[in-house]
This record gives sequence, structure tokens and C-alpha cells, in this order.
Amino acid sequence: MNEGEGVMIWAVRKTAPWMWMNEADGALEKGYSKNLEIFIAPSGKAAGTYTDNITIEGTGTRNSPQTVVVTMVITPAVAAGTGAASLKKAVPLPPWNYNEYEDANYDFRLRYPKDYQVKMIVGAAFGAVSSAGKQQADTIMVRITGAYAVDNKDAVLEWTKDAIRAVGGKPNPKLVSSDNITLGDGVTPGFEFLYDSKSTTTISYECYIYGVKKGSRYIMFGAVCPLSVAPEKIQLWKEIARTLEFVDKN
Repeated sequence: MNEGEGVMIWAVRKTAPWMWMNEADGALEKGYSKNLEIFIAPSGKAAGTYTDNITIEGTGTRNSPQTVVVTMVITPAVAAGTGAASLKKAVPLPPWNYNEYEDANYDFRLRYPKDYQVKMIVGAAFGAVSSAGKQQADTIMVRITGAYAVDNKDAVLEWTKDAIRAVGGKPNPKLVSSDNITLGDGVTPGFEFLYDSKSTTTISYECYIYGVKKGSRYIMFGAVCPLSVAPEKIQLWKEIARTLEFVDKN
């Protein structure tokens, strides 16, 4: 996106032979943006995870260069006569007493500690808060959003902003980490993001997002709390996230 004045000249520098782009350079007028498509070539490669960078540079611009990490995961072929369902494992029960949120429309459930109190949150299908009214309070949420023509990182970023607003913060999210993961069933691919949102005038927050693309929807678990108490919350958030599973109605 060109948020400055004049025309921005940009170019892409890539290093891995297994990925390519139809457009490697161009120009953007003031106020315009462009989505760049990255293509991968897994043919002939062994099963495994391949990671490399694409660097995007804007001549004479601030925030340049920017590096995008591209990960290609090649999974072994399923043996004849078996299906993905037969490879799934039972999602372990959490190590704490729990309540359960189940979504009948999209056939998934999530377990969360009993000390969380259910709370209505704008933009969320489900919400709950622990230690309400205290400095160490944290909020957990489930959001379902459209995935058509939307990359998961864009969907996550927008919800991170909304989640921070929902707890009264002013969103200024900075990506701390992101990863491609597998849900607790050992099969379903998903994603995991962690954002810091620091402020000099209000409370700073940390936001954790764990999700999966299911058909035309992103199903995401999110958690947010003050940055000062986040280190003691992260492990619990990850445990809650790992209970997310799809329920076979057949």
C-alpha cells in the first residue's frame, strides 16, 4: 500500500526456486494498494516443511524492505484404503475442570476453564472473561468470519484490532510470532498468531489467535489480556485452543 505522497516504485526479491510470482515489480499511485500472489511448486520434493523469504522493497520509502516468510508443507500421501478421518486422534481433555462451547452450525466445540464467565462480545460468536474487573483479567472469544479472497493473516489482524477494542484498548498491533500448526486432532491444519499492542496513554495488551479455515469460513479462538500479565496467561490460552475440534455428526 502506498500511504505516502507521489508514486511508489516497488520490487520483489525472492530466493527459493520452489516459489514464484506473476508480478515482481511495479508502481503504486498515492492511496492505492495491491495484493501479490505467491505460487509454489511442490512437484518432485520429499514430504516435509520448506521455508524461505520473499523481500519486498520500495525505492526511497519508509518501512522498506519488508520480509514475508513463505512456508510450504508437503504431507505424505495417504495409503490406499485409508482416509484423513482414520488418521485423526482424539483431542485430549484439558487438565482443568471445564465448560464447553459448541457451535451447531459449523460442528465444532471448544472447552474452557469453569472460572471463566460467559460474556456477550460484539463481533464474537462466543465470549468469556476470567477475573473480571481486575488488572489480571483476560478475555477469550470465538469468531467465525468469511474466508473468501481473504488471507488468514489479514483476517487475524482485523480481529486482533476488534478484540483489543472489545476490552477497552486502543489497537496498535505488532506481530510477535506466527506459525502454521496442526489442531489437537493431529490432522487438521491451522494457524497461530501472537500480537503485542503497546500504548503510552492506555493499557498495553497482548492478543493470541488460533484458528483454522473450514470451507468458506475462518474459525478462530482468540484471547487478550494486559501485556503485563500475558506471560502467565499464554500457556493456558494454548491449552484452551488445543481443545478446538470438529464434531462428526454422522
